[in-house]
Formats: sequence, C-alpha cells, structure tokens
Amino acid sequence: RYETLITSIFLHANLIHLFLNMYALYILGKVAEISLGRARFISLYFLSGLIGNLLSCIIDSSSVSVGASGAIMGLLGYMVAMEYRVTGRFNPSTVLLAIFVIFGGFSANVDVLAHLGGFLVGLGLGLSRAPAW
Repeated sequence: RYETLITSIFLHANLIHLFLNMYALYILGKVAEISLGRARFISLYFLSGLIGNLLSCIIDSSSVSVGASGAIMGLLGYMVAMEYRVTGRFNPSTVLLAIFVIFGGFSANVDVLAHLGGFLVGLGLGLSRAPAW
C-alpha cells in the first residue's frame, strides 16, 4: 500500500507524539517557509517524509512508522545546510543537536531510518540548492 508512505505523515502514536511533532514543525517550518517560499517548503516537507518512510520500509519492512518526524527532519537538514551555506562551516552544536534528534534522543520507539532519510533529503537539497530553487 504505497499511499501509506505519505498518509503515515498525518498519523501519530498519541497526543504527546502529535504535540512534539507539531511544535517542531512550527519552529522549523516558520524559518524554512520564509527561506523557501510556500510551494518549495511544502515540496521539501512531503519529499522528506516520503523518502524517509521509503528508506525505513526498504531497510526494515517489518516496522510500522507513523508521524511527521521524517518530514520534519528534512526541514532540520535543510536548516543545517543553510547555516553551512551562510557561515561556510557546520556549527558543532547544531550538528550534535541534529544527531541527537535523528537518533531519537532517549526514546526507544523512534524510526531512526525515517529520521535519517528525511534529514539527508533536506541536507542534500539545501547544500545543492541553486539560487532559483
């Protein structure tokens, strides 16, 4: 069921999961949408979620993935790339935070592959971003 690669972005395990994802989307989304514009922001969001879920499905087909975190990790990856493009270096604090978030902090029920896939999409698009994109 291929549609679940996208629809799972809208499903969450519980209210805390939903709240944390929506708070992260609010914080990262404000900055990313200003930088990208609405259409590119939405494209990045869904592409990151799709690729993150696809990576998770391909590598670990037995897992069930829900939540927007793969898509949100794409926004985080994009922001890390933009910081690099502006400063010419990766800020160690930002990189450590990204690693912590990708691997789920202290939570055992985190789809690390979806996080990693989404992050790499955002990072890759951010680093390769042509001025017109």
